[in-house]
Amino acid sequence: MIPYKANLATAVPKAPGVRLAIIAAIGRLREQCDNERRAEIACLRHALEDIAQDLCRVGREWPLLVRSELRKAGFNPDEPRVPAGNIDGGQWTNDGSH
Repeated sequence: MIPYKANLATAVPKAPGVRLAIIAAIGRLREQCDNERRAEIACLRHALEDIAQDLCRVGREWPLLVRSELRKAGFNPDEPRVPAGNIDGGQWTNDGSH
């Protein structure tokens, strides 16, 4: 049986000066990619901070927005209602008693 011998051609030159130039070019490309990744991560962090601030603002403002919308719809929490536990509990009433 004849062992398999791969017939691979290599694109890397044998000259040491050329190999060093290739290594340096690879290093520059890696550094460029690292810098691009850092910039992208910084941009994402900034966007996430903006989202976090928006969520905090919504958390503070939503109760006021809900009350405003309920008032626009005609809801008045001070109107008399039938007490909870009654069969008609929660229904509006004229005088607060049922």
